[in-house]
Amino acid sequence: MEFLVSYLPLWAFIALMVGTPGPANLLMVSSTSAHGFKATMPFFLGIVTGKILLILFIALGFSPLIHAYPSLRIVFSLLSAFYLCYLALKGWNSGTSSSESTAPLTYVAGVFVHPLNPKGWVMVTLAYALFGPKFTTPFEETFLIPLSFLAAQFIFLPSWGLVGFFFRRQISNSPFLNRFLILLTIAAVLWALSQQPLF
Repeated sequence: MEFLVSYLPLWAFIALMVGTPGPANLLMVSSTSAHGFKATMPFFLGIVTGKILLILFIALGFSPLIHAYPSLRIVFSLLSAFYLCYLALKGWNSGTSSSESTAPLTYVAGVFVHPLNPKGWVMVTLAYALFGPKFTTPFEETFLIPLSFLAAQFIFLPSWGLVGFFFRRQISNSPFLNRFLILLTIAAVLWALSQQPLF
């Protein structure tokens, strides 16, 4: 019981942050809808790798650096939005008779999703700020938050991918569905950008 009382708030926070719609989850839906679940697995593994790298960056103190220099924050936010919109738009012609073939998103593309995702920075920074000071053992301080995020990634990202796969099975890889999901992803990215104090 004491175990649950100690860790349940952290896990509830991470589940809420990782499980809700955001660029990574919507890109998973879009990719599995366009290319299927198996073809999206390298991209999924890249997203997970990128989350681990992001956690390392923040644990090493890069988050305060981003916030300390407003010009750096502006460049980072705009670069993030551009990259995530670029990834989303890569699937625009999927499901059409266009001669441009659209390949599934790659592992390398996935690696950069979380490090260039403002929502990813916010969730990891908040997890360390809210829950880190409460931990006392070396395991808790070093491994609990990263392992919790990792577990959440393996639960929620494939779940969002299954939503896209369901769309693919039910609507037969419709170009209209693909483009709707792409526009939804871009809208989520632009909304996240609008929440950043750029100026």
